[in-house]
Amino acid sequence: MGKLNKKNSNLVNIIISCTTIIFLLAEYWRPLGFDRSIVVNLIFVATICFGILGIFSILRRYYGQILNWALANKLLFLIIPATVLISGGWIMNNTGKEFMPSLNEGSFLLMPTSLPHSGVAENKRVLQQLDMAVATIPEIEKVVVMTIDQLSAEGMKDMGKVMGVVSKELAGQADGKTISTIVKSKLS
Repeated sequence: MGKLNKKNSNLVNIIISCTTIIFLLAEYWRPLGFDRSIVVNLIFVATICFGILGIFSILRRYYGQILNWALANKLLFLIIPATVLISGGWIMNNTGKEFMPSLNEGSFLLMPTSLPHSGVAENKRVLQQLDMAVATIPEIEKVVVMTIDQLSAEGMKDMGKVMGVVSKELAGQADGKTISTIVKSKLS
């Protein structure tokens, strides 16, 4: 066996580095989630990494030709960055409108999240705790008490009437289960 020359040595180092990075990303990043196998994550990461490296190789190889074309067609070339800039400004101006629901004064938005590896039982437990915490919010209880007083509700037989009015008044602010729990506690 002969020695590796400088060019081949550099290529071997690049291949070893890329392979190591791909394996580490597939193992620790898991872009497709922990429910997918390591092989599927490995294929996905390898496709992205080699795709990006391929694009850079093509750009490096044809850079002279691309540069000559861009300098010969300056106005046409400037359409590309101008389009990206204008699109970015348009997206920035419109971002936020579709991601956030309209919030009325005094209302709040509760968006529970959990880690991908938490199980169904753990998520149910956390949601039960959140439901209990939301049920203790004084605004919901205040609306229920005021509605009971307005309707002169006296027992569980009036629960349907109270639920109908309270559900309409708190639409989008509290779920039916939470409202039902509070109404039951106040009517019993």
